[in-house]
Amino acid sequence: EDSVAPESKVAARENVAAALRQGDYGYREIAIRVNGLNSPWFNDDIAICAVARADAIVLPKAESAEDIAQICDALRRCGAPENVKVWAMIETPLAILRAGEIAGAARHARSRLACLIVGLNDLAKETRIEIDPTRSCLLYTSDAADDLPCVDLGGRRIIKKKKR
Repeated sequence: EDSVAPESKVAARENVAAALRQGDYGYREIAIRVNGLNSPWFNDDIAICAVARADAIVLPKAESAEDIAQICDALRRCGAPENVKVWAMIETPLAILRAGEIAGAARHARSRLACLIVGLNDLAKETRIEIDPTRSCLLYTSDAADDLPCVDLGGRRIIKKKKR
């Protein structure tokens, strides 16, 4: 996706497809991160993913339930097996505000949405948060939760916040 220069997109897609054809990944889940819905590479990415034997497709910058419906429809049109799931990246402030709506897309009968992934680096970039070595600025807790686990990525530990 955004780590591949535009002039290298086609070659990168072919490399992913070739690597997946070789197989030998054991019992690992295979997820392919595609280019965004509105990019000129999305349709070709989905066409390869439909036959690549991946377990999941990672959709970057999902911002609405409609985005989830679009990728599910695209996978269906390309003939991807029904067991290919969608993992949606939550990477923008708008996606955070609509996280409930995005997660709710999984309720629809034809949805393939299996999980949400919070993209902390892109969120920090979008909100202009300076990330310190502990990444503590990216922790979120809520007084609405009795016992909400939060991951401290810098210290590689789980923090529990008790409701006061």
